[in-house]
Amino acid sequence: ERARIEAEKEATRVKAEAEEAARIEAEEEEAARFMAEAEEAARIEATRIKAEAEEAARIEVEKKEAARVKAEVAKIEAEKETLRIQADVEAKVTARIEAEEEAARFKTKDEDEESARIEAEEKAARFKSKAEAEETARFEAEEKAARVKAEADEDEAAKARIEAETEVARINIDKSSHTNTKASLMKLRVFELKKMCDACNICTKGLRKADLIDAYLDSKNQNEDDESNLMPDKEIMIFSLLKLDELRLICEERCIVWAGLKKSSLVAMLEDTVMKLPYECQSAKTDNVGKELIYSSMKITELREECEKKGIDIKGLRKKVDIIGRLESHAAGESEYSQVGKNKGTTKSAARFHALKVVELRAECEARELCSSGLKAILIQRLLDHY
Repeated sequence: ERARIEAEKEATRVKAEAEEAARIEAEEEEAARFMAEAEEAARIEATRIKAEAEEAARIEVEKKEAARVKAEVAKIEAEKETLRIQADVEAKVTARIEAEEEAARFKTKDEDEESARIEAEEKAARFKSKAEAEETARFEAEEKAARVKAEADEDEAAKARIEAETEVARINIDKSSHTNTKASLMKLRVFELKKMCDACNICTKGLRKADLIDAYLDSKNQNEDDESNLMPDKEIMIFSLLKLDELRLICEERCIVWAGLKKSSLVAMLEDTVMKLPYECQSAKTDNVGKELIYSSMKITELREECEKKGIDIKGLRKKVDIIGRLESHAAGESEYSQVGKNKGTTKSAARFHALKVVELRAECEARELCSSGLKAILIQRLLDHY
């Protein structure tokens, strides 16, 4: 029994030891499994973190590369835009230069065409001399109609004013050009000669062009002493035909205050001024206006002939306006020289003033506290009077 019990105890112990060993082995296997799982998890986590870091670094590098590429593209685009703008500017400058050259060519061509047209008109005018009588009758009828219409129409009044000024200009031709008077009168038409003769109270009935010229010259030689009495009347007649704005301009030229005055008051004030002026000033102003009107009515070839007669250099002048300006400047200089006298110092001053431009003359007047308005001849006379 004792042996059985010991055998059972031994079997129980062996069994217990076997179970304990199995349990321990199972625990060890479980621990190893847990450890392996933990290591695997740690490895996976480390691998994930490393992969995320590498991905972040790669994304950062890609961003930097994209930014660099974008900057380079923007720089290239800016350079292209700069080159394009520069090319546009150069193209515009080239186009403007070409346009200016083209305009200059067209201008030269237009001037040549204008000269050819004027010459053609002059030739046509010479060929029309056969119908001069009919033309004279038609112009006389138009003048009568214009005088009737001038009472109600302001434009027709301006036309009558221009005709009246032309008439005054024809009458007040400068005495110094008496040798050329007949040649100048031959260029006028019959109806203009009749108007000039009517102004001198000459009967024109049945007279031809040559007879009208002779009668006018004879009357002019006989009435030279009475011109001083006619000059104010002619200028007063011009005042009554001028517009309000033109009267105000004349008042400014003569340093007359016109603010708040009506046309009738301005005309009366200018008439008083004309009556008080000496004959030399009146004749100088009226002659200047008359010469301007005569030059405006002349053709380019006639203006060139007039310049040649007076020894005026017009080389390089092609436009009618420039030639007229040169003649007016010469006429203004002659009128001033005729009024200067024999004083040497005054003659030098007149020559110096005549060489100046209108702007410079006005500056001279302002420096001497003189009125700076008016034509060139008036400014020169004002400066000479101041001396």
